[in-house]
Amino acid sequence: MDIDVPKQRAKPSSHVAERMRLYRKRRRQGLRSVRIWLPVTDIDYFLRLVLTERQRQRPDALQTELAGLIRQILDEMRDARAGYR
Repeated sequence: MDIDVPKQRAKPSSHVAERMRLYRKRRRQGLRSVRIWLPVTDIDYFLRLVLTERQRQRPDALQTELAGLIRQILDEMRDARAGYR
């Protein structure tokens, strides 16, 4: 007897599962998240100072710019320390 069993489609990942997957991927890459509380006026000033109008439309622009700035500062600090040795 042949019974047709409907093929079950894989359920789309929930938003929670997707966030957790991304979190684990970033941890494996050695990335960590840091939360910093800043006055909104300081954030607005920083955005106007370092981002073009077009860049401000990108949701990841602030994160990208801050990460680059922190890397630059750390590189300068590393270079300065190496000069003292």
